[in-house]
Amino acid sequence: DHIERVRVVTRTETGTRVEGDWGKAKESLLPLWGSLLNRNVGRIWLVVEGNDDKRAYSQLSKACAAQGRQHLPDDMPLIPGGGDSVPYVVEELLSHGIPTIVLLDGDEKGRSIKDKVLKFRRANLKDVITLDEVYPGKSDPEMEDLFSSREDRERAFRQSGEENKVFQPPTLEAFEK
Repeated sequence: DHIERVRVVTRTETGTRVEGDWGKAKESLLPLWGSLLNRNVGRIWLVVEGNDDKRAYSQLSKACAAQGRQHLPDDMPLIPGGGDSVPYVVEELLSHGIPTIVLLDGDEKGRSIKDKVLKFRRANLKDVITLDEVYPGKSDPEMEDLFSSREDRERAFRQSGEENKVFQPPTLEAFEK
């Protein structure tokens, strides 16, 4: 369940190379795709920019679920795309027929990544979302802007079990949107 950790090791005449860019390691990943497709049939995947985004969205979703609010489906794979590698991750998922939603920050970098993703013929405009589209009144919103307080932001990044109780209502309302 940690597809973002996949690295391909190749040996060449010049030495060993570890490749994290999926776009350059296509054939080497074929066995991985077979396994993933079998385990995740019918699931929609959510790709976010990085590990902090994954942790925060996961924690906020659990908190919303515990309070009976809208939240991410429990079985939705949540994948940190690795910032600039997001387009390659999305391209691979889409090319293997995996339904994918992309959620990016609404800053310049997030909009740039969105433009790159939308160049893929399988990418659908409605499935690639930046936070400035969700929160049109905010300038360059990032995931961190969902939190109503510094304390809520810090709790989201902790690995403790308190995530179901601690977020203030404005934080949960922003996430639920």
